[in-house]
Amino acid sequence: MSVPNDASGSSSSNHNFSLLNICSKVTLDGTNYNDWMRNIKMALRFEDKEYVLDKELIEIDEEKATPEELAAYKKHYMDATKVACIMTWQCVAAMFMSTLK
Repeated sequence: MSVPNDASGSSSSNHNFSLLNICSKVTLDGTNYNDWMRNIKMALRFEDKEYVLDKELIEIDEEKATPEELAAYKKHYMDATKVACIMTWQCVAAMFMSTLK
């Protein structure tokens, strides 16, 4: 069964704001990795991006790829980039907060 997608192909800024809000609820401090990861996964599941944690992004030959393969690759690449930015932001914020203690 297919799930209808947003015609724009991306989440609204309200959803992105919610994603960052949810991720900010638990700040990684070195002792709470499981809680932090659970929060990250919950937020990513809400945004339909959780798959990037488990599914490897495999390079494709753009010359030989079908339009569907190319679209899937680009979506995966963009989703993986967003997830990496959010997780990096969380880690940097945690390191910064630890210097204030």
